[in-house]
Amino acid sequence: MDTKITFNLFRIYTVLFFATMTLVAEEVKTLIYISHSPIEETIISHYQQRNVFIPMVQEGKLDEAIFTIQNTIRETVIENIKKKRIPYIVLYAKGFDATLMSIAQTNLLPEYREAIQGMILEEPVGLLPKKCSVDDNQSLCKILTPFQKRIGSRASFIETSKALSPLLQMDWYWSSVLLIVKDNQAEWKEAFQENGISYQLVNLEHFLPRKIEQQRAIHIQKFFVGLKKRLPTSSQSLLPNYFGAVLRFHLGKILYIPKNRLVTLPIAYGKEIQQQYSVYFKEHSEHNPLFIYVHGGGWNQGERSSFEGLVQQYADKGYTAIAIDYRLLQLPFVGMKEMTSDVGLALEHILNNAKGYHADANQTIVMAESAGAQLAFMGMASLTKSQQERIKGAVFNSIPADLQQHPIEKQIRLSGIKKDTLRQFWLDKYSPVKHVYHFYSPLLALQSMTDQVVPAIHLDELLLKAQYYKKPMEHLWIDNGVHPIAPNHKSLQPSYQDMEKKIDTFITKQLTQKQLLIKSVRKK
Repeated sequence: MDTKITFNLFRIYTVLFFATMTLVAEEVKTLIYISHSPIEETIISHYQQRNVFIPMVQEGKLDEAIFTIQNTIRETVIENIKKKRIPYIVLYAKGFDATLMSIAQTNLLPEYREAIQGMILEEPVGLLPKKCSVDDNQSLCKILTPFQKRIGSRASFIETSKALSPLLQMDWYWSSVLLIVKDNQAEWKEAFQENGISYQLVNLEHFLPRKIEQQRAIHIQKFFVGLKKRLPTSSQSLLPNYFGAVLRFHLGKILYIPKNRLVTLPIAYGKEIQQQYSVYFKEHSEHNPLFIYVHGGGWNQGERSSFEGLVQQYADKGYTAIAIDYRLLQLPFVGMKEMTSDVGLALEHILNNAKGYHADANQTIVMAESAGAQLAFMGMASLTKSQQERIKGAVFNSIPADLQQHPIEKQIRLSGIKKDTLRQFWLDKYSPVKHVYHFYSPLLALQSMTDQVVPAIHLDELLLKAQYYKKPMEHLWIDNGVHPIAPNHKSLQPSYQDMEKKIDTFITKQLTQKQLLIKSVRKK
């Protein structure tokens, strides 16, 4: 039977199964109320109410606050599933707590997120400031500045701000929303409508002060009564034993806490201080698929530690996950020759030593972004065909595929070559579009259509070359994004959730094909 048909039948069966369960299993309705101040208020009588106290918000410990919210939602779902009950959750918060609650649920794994039937948001902050001075006394800046210090080099202030802005992180997987707000109503409406989210928008400022609380209570009561149950699309009896991403700065740059105990190994693949990589895998695991990440940063900055959370997430999923460092651009000592050589050498070293990291080198996936994607492509292309065939798939985000497309000033800065004829030889030598014919791994490329740093023409050219040489290449275009695939003025389309699904499906397909081939050979 066709795989797609089988998958669709499975989804239909799952939905019907849970629809049937609603007739026989007890449904437990829970209101989770989030606040950084002690809570006494009871919102609705026929819901179990769990008050989540997050005082760490005032200290700038937003990661801890988000983890606390997420863990409460997970615990509520798991507790009910264990007791063979159907979880039915409504979330409620006010002000900046509502902002954090929105982000926390957005970054939950789908299996937990499906239990959330509705959200009540009172005066949430939709867009956070992109800049705060050290002595800024605004309440939000007092919270964001110490949080940025906790993040360190993992993300810039702007990336952090975007990651915590619900209007930029929203997606169509949100449950129904009651929004009680007086500011930025048009922006909220646009975000809800763009993502197809069921919502009610209430503005209480035109009521007399003595009527506001009464009207607020009426609207909340109506919201609870009008909630329509969302049926899950996946089996909640099989909840994942790993955590999902927490803060998506952009594709792959996340803040993450591993659930499993991970072994960590720093490994040198050369004599230079930057010729190192970090290895992560679950204790007592064996024969893991291999995941390798190459960071970006415009060739002259970036480090593997910024993507520790990403590789830990893949290690939690059962991979041996590795983040590579390489020497950064510093002409005349380090140029493109040295950087591509470093990445190729690191890949070869990892493949040759995979067994020592409890990994199967024949089940390797490479992921990279921006400048790292160009280096990963060239590094892979430098390997022999037999070595490349051990790499079952590559996922590249915002790849600079044709260095010719960069402005001449940037070409000279990267190459150190002012003479056009000599620089043209250099551009051809290090542009992936010129080396597609000896790139053998299946590739998934993600690209923002509005990327100004690496414009869409880079992927257009790469797709044409892949088609010409009959190379297996899939792609996903992203709207409303900047470089490297981060939301700009509105939420991404498709959403992060859809991008992750696309990536997971691609990776699963590549690794599964290898397993099917082994089984076929064994039968013969």
